[in-house]
Amino acid sequence: LYSALGTHHHIPDLYKPPQRSLKLKEFLTEIKQTLSNKSWIVLFLAGTVYAVATGIDTGVGTYYNEYLWKWEPQAIAIFSVCAALTVIAVSFSAPLIARGRDKKQIAIKVFLCAVFLGPLPVFLRLIDPYVAITTFPANGSDLLWWVLLIHACTAAGLAMLGFIFVASMGMEIVEDQQAKTGRREEGLLGTVNSMIHKLVGAGGVVIAGVIITVSGFDDPTLDPSEKYTTAINTFSWIHVGVGFFLPLCSTLLITQYSLNRESHMENVSELGYTNTASGLDASRFSGSGDSSGGT
Repeated sequence: LYSALGTHHHIPDLYKPPQRSLKLKEFLTEIKQTLSNKSWIVLFLAGTVYAVATGIDTGVGTYYNEYLWKWEPQAIAIFSVCAALTVIAVSFSAPLIARGRDKKQIAIKVFLCAVFLGPLPVFLRLIDPYVAITTFPANGSDLLWWVLLIHACTAAGLAMLGFIFVASMGMEIVEDQQAKTGRREEGLLGTVNSMIHKLVGAGGVVIAGVIITVSGFDDPTLDPSEKYTTAINTFSWIHVGVGFFLPLCSTLLITQYSLNRESHMENVSELGYTNTASGLDASRFSGSGDSSGGT
């Protein structure tokens, strides 16, 4: 809402694309050209893998809170509020973090931190019975509450920061494709991602249900007390493994993104999207220029 209201007054000045052909063959050819961009493909695949992981994460907090940490709901009600405030703060700080830096490198570092930090509390609790030292605070302790609160806020902040940079990287592909094909197609590049990732994320929810069933939570013959021991332990080991492996694969795919700050600035300069002392150059929005797509 903030973004839409803040940029609404620019609508009359936006670049107006030329009339496009509605012939099916040309339409499909243009789609193929646009979606064959290597950087877009690797971001798309990375997002697809991460969408599966996100779908699997849907609702698992309920099982951890009830059977692993044994929280009363009112004890952790503040967690989501604090996480939301963290996300807002991170969103406003992202431009400062990115200034003068390569977004790909920042995104990779952020996601690697998230990959290792995300499942860490559950992993430490799972190995606690098998090592000589205490690896994680005991249930019911104040220390556990504070550790998990900080973890929830940090994980939410890292996820938001990573997504901001990945989304920005995705928008840089728009200029890269425009420089190559003469067409601005942020709509196509963005909506294909959104649609497929939502579909794949729904599949992740199904996988989460399978993990729950395999762990024994759906077994009517299971003694209720075993849900706090055998079932939650099986569930946690499977989820920790999947929750580590899939985001790691997604992060490794991002390393194949080929655009960097220098190549993006070259595209921006070639297309006439330059900064002036008074803001964006009017040529960015005028739609005038050569047939290669420069404005």
